[in-house]
Amino acid sequence: ASTAFAEAMDRSLNAAVARYSTGLSPMALVAAYWDWASHLAFAPGKRLQLTEKAVKKSLRLGNHLLRRTMRMDGMEPCIEPLPQDRRFVNDAWRKPPYDAIYQSFLLTQQWWHNATTGVRGVTRQHERIIAIGARQFLDMVSPANFIATNPEVLARTLREGGMNLVRGVFNFSDDWDRALGSKRPAGAEQFEVGRDVAI
Repeated sequence: ASTAFAEAMDRSLNAAVARYSTGLSPMALVAAYWDWASHLAFAPGKRLQLTEKAVKKSLRLGNHLLRRTMRMDGMEPCIEPLPQDRRFVNDAWRKPPYDAIYQSFLLTQQWWHNATTGVRGVTRQHERIIAIGARQFLDMVSPANFIATNPEVLARTLREGGMNLVRGVFNFSDDWDRALGSKRPAGAEQFEVGRDVAI
């Protein structure tokens, strides 16, 4: 009986954690982070390489911004988004200060990719977990996700008198309510109907 109670208690805790961690195991994340961090700590060559890359990226951005300020031939971005990254394609991102914001973000993202991959001794599975986790965190803090750093959102807010933000608050409230009530996401029914038709 005590074994069954202990197992039920463990399963209940794991189910509760899974609900709020979207099924990701916190222990697996800790293990992956520890594997990466400990191997990086004992890789002075890799750390030196990362320092060199950080300096080069900073100089590259600084040189571009200086040329941009002096109206020299630095009008082309110093870094382009990946082909599948559609966040910064609008021409509004090419104007100051948004060009500096998105390019510094992309250079930072590139640096973190270098930091989380190619660390000798890290298992391939842990490397993938860390690289994807870092990428997701950076995508979360992307300048495209904030009103003050997104020229497209600012322009639309001015054009609509802020009603786009009001709709966003209502959508957030609805999403939050659905998540807490274990309901399906908004639009899921339409997706299911579309899928049935496609089949």
